[in-house]
Amino acid sequence: MSDAFSEYYNGIDGDIDEKAYHSDIPVQRYWQQRKVKIIANMVPREGVVLDIGCGSGVALRRIEKDAVRTIGIDISRNAIAYAKSRGNANSMYLVGSAESLPIASESIDTVVCGDIIEHLEHPDKLAAEIYRVLKYGGTLVLTTPNNGIVWKMYEFFWDVFGRGRMYRKTHLWAFTRRSICQLFPGMECRVMTLFCIAPICAVIGPQRFLDWGVRIDKRWLEPRNLGTLLFMNATKVNHGKEET
Repeated sequence: MSDAFSEYYNGIDGDIDEKAYHSDIPVQRYWQQRKVKIIANMVPREGVVLDIGCGSGVALRRIEKDAVRTIGIDISRNAIAYAKSRGNANSMYLVGSAESLPIASESIDTVVCGDIIEHLEHPDKLAAEIYRVLKYGGTLVLTTPNNGIVWKMYEFFWDVFGRGRMYRKTHLWAFTRRSICQLFPGMECRVMTLFCIAPICAVIGPQRFLDWGVRIDKRWLEPRNLGTLLFMNATKVNHGKEET
C-alpha cells in the first residue's frame, strides 16, 4: 500500500462515513443506508466479524450484537479513533493495512469489505489475506463498483457536484461480476448488483419517486447486471486455491 494512499486517507475526517450515512443529500443517504442494511442482513449473528476498511464503523454498529464479536480495521487513524469512541464492549478497532492484516489465519467467521478493493494497488493481496483469515465455511460480504457506463456516469457527476471523496482520483481498479470472482478462486461466489435508476429518483425529490425507482431496479434492472454496485456473498471452501 503506497504512502500516498495512506496520506490521503489520513487526511480525511474520521466521521466521513457517518456523515454520508446521514447525509442531507438524498442520493448519498439512500445509497449508504441501503448498502449498509443489506450488508448487515447478510452477516450471520454469530462468531467473529471482521470489517476491512471499516471507516467510521457505521456497518459494524449495525452488526454488533451480544453474541457477535466485531473487529474493524482501517488505514485511517482518524476513522479508527471515531469508531472506537462509538463501539461497544464486543468491538475492537485497529489501524492496519488491508493488504497485510494483523489477524491470525483461519480465525474469522465473517469478513465484510465494503468499497475497498477498488482503491488498492494490489487487490490480489487483499483477496489472499481475506482467504487466509477466514475459517473454512466462513462468509465474505464484499462490495465494489460495477464497471460499466451507469457507474461511470454516477462517478463523474458525484465528483463534479458531490461532497467528500473524489472517486475517480482514488479508484485504481474496476471490476465486473466475473473479474471480482476470479480474485477468489478458493471461494464459492454469488454476485448481484444494486442501484441503477433509484439514486436518480432520490435526487428528483418526493419519496414516491424513490419508491418507484427501487421497484424498477429490483424487478428489472439489478437482476440484469445493470446496477452500479457489485455485491458479492462468498463462502470459503476446502478446494480451488493453491497455497501461497
